Amino acid sequence: MNIRKTVKNLVCYGTTTIGIMHFINQVIYHKSKKTKLLSKKNEQYYDSHLGSIFYTVHGSGSPLLLIHDLDVSSSSHEWNNVISELSKKHTIYAIDLLGCGSSDKSNMIYTNYLYVQSITDFIKNVIKNKTDIIASGHSSAFTVMSCSHSSSLIGKIILLNPESIISNKKVCQIYTKIVKYIFMSPVIGRFIYNMHTNKDKIEKNFYQKYYYDLEKVSANMIMYYYESSQKNNTNGKYLYQSILCGFMNYNISSNLHKIENKISIIIGDSDSNNLANAIQYQNHLPNTEIRKIKNTKYLPQLESPDEFVTVVEDLL
Repeated sequence: MNIRKTVKNLVCYGTTTIGIMHFINQVIYHKSKKTKLLSKKNEQYYDSHLGSIFYTVHGSGSPLLLIHDLDVSSSSHEWNNVISELSKKHTIYAIDLLGCGSSDKSNMIYTNYLYVQSITDFIKNVIKNKTDIIASGHSSAFTVMSCSHSSSLIGKIILLNPESIISNKKVCQIYTKIVKYIFMSPVIGRFIYNMHTNKDKIEKNFYQKYYYDLEKVSANMIMYYYESSQKNNTNGKYLYQSILCGFMNYNISSNLHKIENKISIIIGDSDSNNLANAIQYQNHLPNTEIRKIKNTKYLPQLESPDEFVTVVEDLL
């Protein structure tokens, strides 16, 4: 009888816990939908075989593709403070990567190769001209890979605070299986995702990693990132799962020697890791130019947009 009672209690507690998680998930999702900050008048979609890619087009001139950081809370909003100025001399294409923002967030494994294919397809089918690219943060790796695979499609490349080219490590297969199993659960997986992408954690990133001048951090900016992480019924959890499982990990050093395109790097000078990572690229490609933007960290295009535009125009 004691065993039966214990099992009954466990089932009761488990059911209650799942119910609470589901309730919290729904509250978080509906709160994030209220702002609708990511909606834009000139939004367009490219329906690729990998999924629907959200993008906007601005200005006229030589094409310039802006690729935001590969993070579940990132989106093309990352470029909002610089698009107006850059579009005076260039046709700007600002996209939301698959798994991010307003683009499709399908239940699939996300890899660097998936993004290489989606970016090259976008240039071929939407831009239809050789295109310069600015890629931010963790998107640097697959941008470089895209260039080494399809150099005829890509002109100059500017990497903004690229990640280390030697930091990508393999993840234990047992860990990968556990993570995939957890995220298969529509309630538990979503709850864990929400706990790791909540507004407080996004705000913490802005204050500790993204910005140097903390007075420039705004509640509105944090809400953009929060809404991006929650959009499309929090299906950003599939990209998050792929990142946790190491499916995005790839050492690109073998790709660098194939590249003949001009590569430049912009860094925020208030984080020593940014310079260390940039020097790794320069060691492989000695002609790589590194430019610093003073008193910024991870997102100088948001924190110091005027100086960022000046540096970009000088490099292109």
